[in-house]
Amino acid sequence: MADYTAWLDSHGGGIATDACSNIDNSATSTNWSYVVNSFTPSCPNTGVYSVTFTVTDDCGFMQSLTVNFTIIDNISPTISPTSVDMTEECGGGDDQSDLEAWIDSFGGAVAADGCSNETWIDFDFVTNDVFPVMGTVAFGAYPNYPQVTANKCDWSVQVTFRVTDECNNTSTTTSSFTIEDTMDPVLSAIPADVTVDCQAPAPIMPTATDNCDAAVDIVLVADTVATCANSYVLTRTWTATDDCGNTDTGVRVITVEDNTAPMVTAPADVTVECDMVPVPGTPTVTDMCDMNPIIVFTTNTVSGSCANEYVITRTWTATDACGNVASDDQVITVQDNTFPTITGTLPTDVTVECDAIPTAPVAGTDIVGADNCGLASFDYLQNSTQGIDPDMCSFYNYALTRTWTAVDLCGNTTIHTQAVSYTHLTLPTIYSV
Repeated sequence: MADYTAWLDSHGGGIATDACSNIDNSATSTNWSYVVNSFTPSCPNTGVYSVTFTVTDDCGFMQSLTVNFTIIDNISPTISPTSVDMTEECGGGDDQSDLEAWIDSFGGAVAADGCSNETWIDFDFVTNDVFPVMGTVAFGAYPNYPQVTANKCDWSVQVTFRVTDECNNTSTTTSSFTIEDTMDPVLSAIPADVTVDCQAPAPIMPTATDNCDAAVDIVLVADTVATCANSYVLTRTWTATDDCGNTDTGVRVITVEDNTAPMVTAPADVTVECDMVPVPGTPTVTDMCDMNPIIVFTTNTVSGSCANEYVITRTWTATDACGNVASDDQVITVQDNTFPTITGTLPTDVTVECDAIPTAPVAGTDIVGADNCGLASFDYLQNSTQGIDPDMCSFYNYALTRTWTAVDLCGNTTIHTQAVSYTHLTLPTIYSV
């Protein structure tokens, strides 16, 4: 109002002159007077004053002029402090409510106006979605507020807050509300390191949780360092990655060992006759890791006291894929306890006249010696008790002992004997006297 008072004192800026008298145009002039005709308000503390200024000279002549003094408010409210950006970690469950509270607090901005009351009326917004959402919303119209996009990395909305005074002068301040995800997901239920035989257990999928991502991607990578087929170190690494690229890893080390030798069971030990030596049998071979271990067969023979008596040691040696070795033996004791046989025309004991001596069977033709494992000898021997003097009865009455002897390679002996007794019972024959 000081400007208005000064304006009145200055006679609205008017200057009067008169041809016959001096006109005092100062603020304290008595030549000047004014009448406020009316005041037409517009908005608070603004309006139009209609004022009639009258100047009177020393002779009483007057001249009047009606003019207007208009008070306007074209100064926008001041904002201090202005709004400030807000960044919030997602996943607290209150992202939308925090956004709305931030908007309702005008982003922390404070407005003031020198002429009238100020009012925050609405705000403009635009999101950073692939297809941006934008609009102008009155404060408090919550259904129309921007809606937080779930699981979007660094989702943000730019908000321009608008304040106006009662004369419709407006001011704005712009800031952004950003939701970010900087927290790594958390892997759980990672199996413990383990040492096992032969084969690694099947993978067990762990679980992962994240403050923002409800379905975290989990990738398994396996790395194997082997020393042999069934002995190695398997490192399984699970990597959990959320939608914003934050990761967590878990590692399980599986040490696979094969320190167990195969199991070999040879055929049972046996004692056999020399003609019954079995052919090599098939051992039973198992290995807890290797389904096809390498089997090597060796044999060793130790001679006994004769050609057909000896000990055979048959050894089966199994080696699995990791070099574990086991063996088992079969001991075959070979004996020759079977006597030779004498077959063919086997003569029996006989008593005959001295002139009817039977012919002895021929060894090897009429009478044969044989053995299951080999004959060392087959001999024929004849012993006689015949006297040497033909004039003596002992020359004619005597006994023959015929012996056939079969001996095998181990000294087993079979003997066949024929006793031939000779008698002289026939009387002489007298042909003439």
